[in-house]
Amino acid sequence: MVNNLVFIMEMHQPYRLKKEDLINISTRDLSELFDYELDSYVLNRVAERSYVPVLNIIRERFEEIYERYGRKFSIGISMSGTLIEQLLAHKPEIIDLLKDLVSKDFIEIIVEPYYHSLASEISRREFEEQIIRMREKIRELFNKEPVGYINTELIYRDEIGCWLKDLGAGYTIIEGVERHLGGEVSNLYVNSCDLPILARHYRLSDDIAFRFSMKTWDQYPLTAYKYAEWIRRSPGDFVVVYIDFETFGEHHPRETGILDFLSYLPIELASRGVDMISPSNILSKLKPVGKIVIDEPISWADERKDLSAWLGNDLQKTAFELYKWAGSLVDTSDEFLKEYWRLLGEADHFHYMYYEPGSSFLVHDYFSYHDDPRKAFLSYMKALTIFVSVARERVKRRKR
Repeated sequence: MVNNLVFIMEMHQPYRLKKEDLINISTRDLSELFDYELDSYVLNRVAERSYVPVLNIIRERFEEIYERYGRKFSIGISMSGTLIEQLLAHKPEIIDLLKDLVSKDFIEIIVEPYYHSLASEISRREFEEQIIRMREKIRELFNKEPVGYINTELIYRDEIGCWLKDLGAGYTIIEGVERHLGGEVSNLYVNSCDLPILARHYRLSDDIAFRFSMKTWDQYPLTAYKYAEWIRRSPGDFVVVYIDFETFGEHHPRETGILDFLSYLPIELASRGVDMISPSNILSKLKPVGKIVIDEPISWADERKDLSAWLGNDLQKTAFELYKWAGSLVDTSDEFLKEYWRLLGEADHFHYMYYEPGSSFLVHDYFSYHDDPRKAFLSYMKALTIFVSVARERVKRRKR
């Protein structure tokens, strides 16, 4: 029976490209490629519905748990640099709230690639530079040395784990893909480089993330009481539940009862002797049970749990190959071009281009602001064309 729940949430907002018909192909101002007005609208909406109420619930409930039971609850949060930039610019009070919770050890911040990008599929150097930049941002903002490092969307193969170990990671988190772990997800493992690995329990995670509001689900409605019982009775030493932060209040609106569920869950867990603890605390409690080596790329996305969510179809592959080629035009010392190139590498852009029919497409369509995947591709290619033109002009000027 489980005594520890490792609860982690992903916080990310991208910089969205303008829709294809709004991009002026003759522009040489790369900032005009992005729809900052839409970004601001989404950020304000999500902040009101999700970020602020959820962070306040965490603070109130964890303080109550400490006073009532004398136990320190904590969760993990992974954040993208693009979200941090938007919060600092438009919602600094949320950064202040996060700082307060981190200082109380209620939240452990986890490192991920700064741009929530597919950098690991470009080069080791690009991946490491984005990880290092994110690590420095966490140190600067929260005055904490991060322990956990993950890849975007839990993209993982053994090689990436070894890169993270070389960068100083104390652990990483992967999807509990059955073809590699079977049903043994609630154990601590190491990879070939002896980096500790925690595996996400995707069924218990998706029970909240996808099924909470599903009235046709045979377990509807999901209550904190019921869910705490499931956690307690799960096999293994602990359970890792990893979901989008926006699950609470945005993907599932307040009216569904999702915020009440989150508010009552710590109390229900504590009453059953289950602690909510940060990932790094698991390392001090348990020893690895074995070694796993995963040579193929896996992720937490869709039913396939691979890279097909971003690189599975011809539109995605074409866009990504041209994106990598555009990167060859960027002088490593040209910070202006490098910044915009990296913004064009956000995983979200390729996610919007997914078009395979089925339940996975419904998820992609929900997150996309484009009319359809083809138009997402056209927007991206138009933006990339402008970027390449500007890059070539800058190269010519440097050679004069």
